[in-house]
Amino acid sequence: PHVYPVAIMPRLIATTVGSLALVLVLAAPAAAAGPPFPAPVDGRYVYDTAGVFSAPVVAEVQARLVAIEQRTGAEVVVYTQVQSGVDEQEARDDADALGNQWGIGQAGFDDGLVVLFDLDASRCHGQIRLDPGSGFAATYLSEADLQGIYEDDMLPHLAGGACDMDGAVLAAAAQIDASVTPERAAQLAAARQAHAVAGLIGAPLACVLLAGLALLAWW
Repeated sequence: PHVYPVAIMPRLIATTVGSLALVLVLAAPAAAAGPPFPAPVDGRYVYDTAGVFSAPVVAEVQARLVAIEQRTGAEVVVYTQVQSGVDEQEARDDADALGNQWGIGQAGFDDGLVVLFDLDASRCHGQIRLDPGSGFAATYLSEADLQGIYEDDMLPHLAGGACDMDGAVLAAAAQIDASVTPERAAQLAAARQAHAVAGLIGAPLACVLLAGLALLAWW
């Protein structure tokens, strides 16, 4: 039998314990699906907690979404999770919860978009929800537009047991990237400013009108 010097034994024990700990971590079950969701990481827009995207695809989609935020201020987040037995309404609720919990989109503009993959244990089936804020839907892509992206661009990568999640998310990111332009962002900003000005003018006028009506009724 080999006899290890005393000085080496603690190191050997520590290495063995560390290896065992790594095995236990790898064998641990995945975190429970949201909501509630874990806290977001600043500057990160792709959260593949289900592990269905390749590293190069995550990097490419992340780069596209960063570029969208930098040129327009709109925020698009892609999130995958294992969530068995979810129907269309539950996926919508999950996407709404994620957008609200993380505050996706600029305050006052509501220009966020959540792309949520609620997948079952096979990681090939489930629900995909493209969930826009009201400002995003009015300015960039409506609910009908997003449904078209799902059916025309994403679904061909998933139908018939294809299970090409990389292809699906790349196709969606490309279409979203092409639609979220600085020109449309300027239209959203102008509409918001017009609404704010109307509020500043309209509120005092409404107060004067109400005061006049009250005075007239008293008279």
